Amino acid sequence: MKQTFIGIGSNLGDRRNNCVEAVERLKELRECEFIRCSRWYLTSPVGVEDQDWFVNGVACLGAEVSARALLGKLLSIEAGMGRVRTEKWGPRIIDLDLLLVRHGYS
Repeated sequence: MKQTFIGIGSNLGDRRNNCVEAVERLKELRECEFIRCSRWYLTSPVGVEDQDWFVNGVACLGAEVSARALLGKLLSIEAGMGRVRTEKWGPRIIDLDLLLVRHGYS
């Protein structure tokens, strides 16, 4: 099993609730075991500064799938929550980033 860290962020709508919903969806992933989630933090936007601040956190999962397969699952969660990619670094309802995959974790 691989230990993975997923960055979670939102700056549209009910930002905190969007992040919490994403965590709930992460908990439902097959071949993954939810381990824990950080606290939520308010952070300023980067790249495109004329937008609302983000609520951000990090979730830790144990994963039996490849990093590429996990990334596909994250993109599916984003799409299922209504994310539309229109502008690099622009506002988004949810953002899930695969930050780290640590092999050899058990």
